Amino acid sequence: MAAKGKYEEAVEAAPNVAVSYVNLASLVLRVSKNTQEAVALLHKAIQKDACCIQAYVLLIQVYTLMNKEKDIEEVIKKGLACAVDFDDIAEVLGYKYVIEESTKCNALVKQLREESKQSI
Repeated sequence: MAAKGKYEEAVEAAPNVAVSYVNLASLVLRVSKNTQEAVALLHKAIQKDACCIQAYVLLIQVYTLMNKEKDIEEVIKKGLACAVDFDDIAEVLGYKYVIEESTKCNALVKQLREESKQSI
């Protein structure tokens, strides 16, 4: 994966730039689907810049893929605390809304399946 090598070079060239870790995490997620590696890279990004909105947004997405609801809630809180403008707030709250609605839908589907089993 030649692209990953280039992104890793970018991290080495600018090890204190949070976005370079976010970009590498995004690539890892898209290409290898390695959520654990992506999470580790995003935590490094947040260590470099505690208010890196891009890191929080991608971390919300990764935790959603991993079904880590409690972690998602914490990341949303931290992301909102760091939001500096409307776009940041809208992006974080957008994911919050999607996750809340998805949770409601999943609960409804589960309820309907249980009711269907009982009626058989």
